Amino acid sequence: MLRIRLRLAAVSLPGALFTACGGETPITPPPPTPTAAIALGAATAAITAGATTPISVTLTRGGGFTGAVSVTAASLPTGVTSSTETIGAGATTATITLTAASTAAAASAAAVSVTGTGSGVTIASVPLALSVAGGNGAVT
Repeated sequence: MLRIRLRLAAVSLPGALFTACGGETPITPPPPTPTAAIALGAATAAITAGATTPISVTLTRGGGFTGAVSVTAASLPTGVTSSTETIGAGATTATITLTAASTAAAASAAAVSVTGTGSGVTIASVPLALSVAGGNGAVT
C-alpha cells in the first residue's frame, strides 16, 4: 500500500505545480506614471518699477495625466510679485503676470523660479532671469 500512495503523490505533485505555473490570470502591467513639465516662452524677462510684464508658460502632460496645474513665480526680487494662474484640464498654456511695485529694488538677472503644482504629479521648476529697472530706469 505504501507504494500506491507514493505513486499518487508523485502524479499529483507535478499537476499541482503545472496549475500554479500556468495560471489563467494574465499579468497586468502597472499603469503609466503621470508626468507634467512646464516651459517658458523666454528664459529672460525685464520689468521696470511700477510696471507689469507677462510670462508665457506652456504645459506638457504625459503618462495619462489630465489634471489642472497651477503656475506661479517664486524667489522674486524685493518689490516684485507674481500672479498664480491655472492651466485647466485640456489646456496647455497660461500667462502669469509679474508686477513690480514703484519701490521695487533694481536687479540684474535675478534668479527666479517658475513653478507648477498639480495633483498626483511632481513638476520641476524652470529658471527665469529677471532684470528689474528702478523707478529711474537704472538696473544694478
